[in-house]
Amino acid sequence: MLKDSRTHLALVLAGYGALAAAVQAHCADLLTSDGECYLRMAVWYARGDVRHALFGVWSPLGPWLTVPLVALGMVPRYAFRVMIGLWGGLTVFGAWRLAGRLGMGNAWRAAVALCAALLAAEFSADHRVDLLLTGLLLLYLDASLDGRVVISRWRAFATGALGGLAYLAKLYALPFFAVHFPVALLCHLWARRWGEGWLRRFGSALGLGVAGFAVVAAPQVALLTSKYGRLTFGTAAGKSYTLVGPGSGSARARGIRGLRKPPPDAPNVWQDATRERLVWPKQGAPCPFSSLEAFARLVKVASRNVLRILGHFASLDEFRLGLVALAITPIVLLLSLRRRE
Repeated sequence: MLKDSRTHLALVLAGYGALAAAVQAHCADLLTSDGECYLRMAVWYARGDVRHALFGVWSPLGPWLTVPLVALGMVPRYAFRVMIGLWGGLTVFGAWRLAGRLGMGNAWRAAVALCAALLAAEFSADHRVDLLLTGLLLLYLDASLDGRVVISRWRAFATGALGGLAYLAKLYALPFFAVHFPVALLCHLWARRWGEGWLRRFGSALGLGVAGFAVVAAPQVALLTSKYGRLTFGTAAGKSYTLVGPGSGSARARGIRGLRKPPPDAPNVWQDATRERLVWPKQGAPCPFSSLEAFARLVKVASRNVLRILGHFASLDEFRLGLVALAITPIVLLLSLRRRE
């Protein structure tokens, strides 16, 4: 029985459940500016006050999922803690599924699930939706790596819908899906040696995937567009560029200092109409394809950010399990492919 992969998953989830309960109980009263925004959103949605709950920096899926518990009378910060624990379980399940999709054996899948459980418990201390995003993206990756996505209409549509759910969890999923999904489809077609009518199959699967994404994401995009007066998927990227992008100067420091004393009529610390608005640099965000120089600048910034992200990730990952996983994943995949041959 212990050789069964589902049994391994159940044991890991049981252990994670106990660990997550301890972490959430210990951090129950921890609150940050991110947490304040999510909790207020959940309360406003529970009251039906969409006008205050809707804004472009933070995505709505996390607060939406918290609303039932808040509506039942649970204290919002505790309700959100319950959801964070569940999202960590989703991440463990997603990692286990993806490991199986990559051809790993039962022992490796159990090891992946265990590492995911430890990381999920570690990253669940703060009031964030990163675990929800991670779990949904892992499920999306599992679906998109299934070769049947280029021949099955409902699989292509469902994969896009998973991408849409990830977008509702965090704006990051939108550009990720836009780049990853067509590349994944082309890789599947290449593995099938293209074949007759490959372009039609590619167009059909891509269109259905985008349609699935749109069906899930369209209501949120419509509400944001109505609020901001132009097509809007989110405002987090614009704010981030303003705070840390080229030409931002000390905008980030001013923004952080401004969070200390929000006026009492501000909906939350990030949505205060009484303070001076953060604006984009005069020239706006440069298009990376406008010139070779602009593209080279983008590559330079992106490369520098990759190193900073790895360093930041390592500083948050107490056991360095994420870096170890990145290092051994190619080895595990090669061993798995060898065994399958």
